[in-house]
Amino acid sequence: MSNMKVSKRDIVAIVSSLGVIAWLMTHFFGGLILFSVVFGYIIVPFLLVYLYSIIDVLIGFRYGLKRNRTKIFAHACVIFTILLIYIDTSETFKSRVIYSCELIDDLSRFDLKLRENGRFDNTVSGMFGYYEDYSGRYIQEGDYIIFKDRPYDNDFLPDTMLLDTTQNALFITRKKDGSFNKEKEWLNHFKIVK
Repeated sequence: MSNMKVSKRDIVAIVSSLGVIAWLMTHFFGGLILFSVVFGYIIVPFLLVYLYSIIDVLIGFRYGLKRNRTKIFAHACVIFTILLIYIDTSETFKSRVIYSCELIDDLSRFDLKLRENGRFDNTVSGMFGYYEDYSGRYIQEGDYIIFKDRPYDNDFLPDTMLLDTTQNALFITRKKDGSFNKEKEWLNHFKIVK
C-alpha cells in the first residue's frame, strides 16, 4: 500500500468537481440554467471553489504532475462528463433527419425531428433554459405520421399528424368531423424547416 497523502486542496478539488458534475447532470432533468436559478445558493459556491481549484492546479504545475495528480484526475472527470453530454446531444451517432419541424408558442418551443430509421426526437424547451426530450418510434403511412410512442407527456400532441409538404406543415388539430384542419392557424401545426 502506498503512503499517498491527500491534502486539503485535493479534497477541495474532489468535492468541487463532484458538485460541478452533479450540476452538469441536471442537463438530463430539465436544464442547467433552470437549476442554477433555483439552486444558485448551492451551485455558485461549488463553481467558485471549482474555479479556485483550477487556478490551484495551474499554479501547481510548476511543482510537477505527481503532486497534482489527484486534482488533475478530479478535473479530468468534469471534462469527461462534459464530453459525454456533448456526445449524447450531438447528431453524430443518430440516423439522418428526414423532417425537422418546429412549433413555437409564447412560452415554449417544440422541435420535432423525424428520422430515416423510423425514430423521432421531440425537444420541448421553455423559459429559463427548461427543456425535456421525448423520443420513440413512428411510421409514415401516406401523408400520415403515426407515433408508436407518445411524442409528449399530455394529449396536446396527438398520436397521428398530417404531413403536408406543399404547405411545409405537419398539422396536429382536427375538425369536428375528424378530418385534419389544413388551414394554418396558431398552434395547429408544426412548421417544416427541413
